Amino acid sequence: MGPRILTLYLVVLYTSTRSQAGRICLASGYPGLDPTGRSSSAPALQAGLDDCAQGGQLVLDRPGTFLAGGLVAHGSIDIVIPRGVRLLASHKRSDYGPTQPDWYLIALRNCTGCSLRGGGTLDGDARAWDKVRAPGRRALVDWADPSCPVPSECRPRLLGVLDSRQVSVRGLALRDPVYWALHVRHSVHVALDGLDIRSEWGVANADGVDVDGSWDVDVRGCTVLTADDAVCLKACTPGRPTRRVSVTNCTLRSRSAAVKVGSETRADISDVTFGDLTILPSHRGLAIQLRDEGSVERIAFRDIGLHARHYHPSWWGGGEALHVTAVPRVAGGPLGRVRGVSVERVQARSETGVFVAGRVSDLRISQAHLTMAWRSDWPYAGLDFRPSDRGVVPGTTSHALFVTEGAAVAVRDSAVEYLRPLRPDWGSPLLQSQGGRAELQDVHVTGWCDAPSLLTTVNGDAV
Repeated sequence: MGPRILTLYLVVLYTSTRSQAGRICLASGYPGLDPTGRSSSAPALQAGLDDCAQGGQLVLDRPGTFLAGGLVAHGSIDIVIPRGVRLLASHKRSDYGPTQPDWYLIALRNCTGCSLRGGGTLDGDARAWDKVRAPGRRALVDWADPSCPVPSECRPRLLGVLDSRQVSVRGLALRDPVYWALHVRHSVHVALDGLDIRSEWGVANADGVDVDGSWDVDVRGCTVLTADDAVCLKACTPGRPTRRVSVTNCTLRSRSAAVKVGSETRADISDVTFGDLTILPSHRGLAIQLRDEGSVERIAFRDIGLHARHYHPSWWGGGEALHVTAVPRVAGGPLGRVRGVSVERVQARSETGVFVAGRVSDLRISQAHLTMAWRSDWPYAGLDFRPSDRGVVPGTTSHALFVTEGAAVAVRDSAVEYLRPLRPDWGSPLLQSQGGRAELQDVHVTGWCDAPSLLTTVNGDAV
């Protein structure tokens, strides 16, 4: 298919689905567009984004690789990136905005009704940032910029939805980010549908989807396979809570947490549903990490199948199926509460079970099946409280259910199954309680033939 025929085909295909009449902008019509990726196409693409901002449509109608950085969409534009089109993130600091909050390959900023769709690719080109390959994770080049609060995380993100409302992002592939792949910040009514997000397996902080201080966000039908957290909900700014988020029908994998709420909880996070998820082998399956003054409330995990295992200890996690901790980031620091968490119909296979610690109440687990299975060669490192000044508390044993430091858990109609051989670090067959409380009803254990008792209690209560 020649370029002219392809252009006509794309125009007919994508403009026919645009419900709002408006100007149609073809990227090929802007001078400086370079499909070879050797020179920057950012000026040409930004001109198209500006020209069609008010209800128009920008179609990247030429196949190829387009080098860019710092693109900003605004207004109510519809952006179409078809299959065969690759936006490649620039490595040059000068191609991005003045401070790190402005650093995206492309950002939808102050949009109302914007959309970004198609089968094309946003590529962070992580390998070009390599500095050295360290055990367990890769060391990357970071820009020396005073706007970065953490110098070792001074790199651009791929895609941002910022201070916007009624935005949809559908059908794209996001590849090899060097920092977060997709950041939804201070936005309302956002739909993320059918995205395929994958990072290099050794790149730290290459999260998949980060929802921060936003409301009414729907993530569905996505595949997110990333080294760092696959889907993460945050509240980084005081007074900007995260509320009413749904993550459903997704396949996830992470060398950290496949699903995480926190750790940034400067405001509340509430009314969240995670459902119908498939979690491939991850360092931690489901996690809530509260470390700041906000509270986490009314979180539901339902109908989830997951595998969790140990990875290199430089990555946060301990092979847990479920990790819920509410401890201060620094000793004596402000701290909210975790309450109203339900875990229903979860089928988990993991090397460590459930770890609950700190200011956690009304955590209910029901109709769950936990299979304890030895999968990796990594030893158990201990109780992982990162990020906090406590770090990892060394330990020698792990448990199917470990409740400590005042946390309260209720488990009913559930089962724990041990597969042989048993890991040498597995302790009590069901419960270890140190200053916590667990209420158990109709919980059964199989595969631990030599266990003298199903309950072990140290300085706490087991009922």
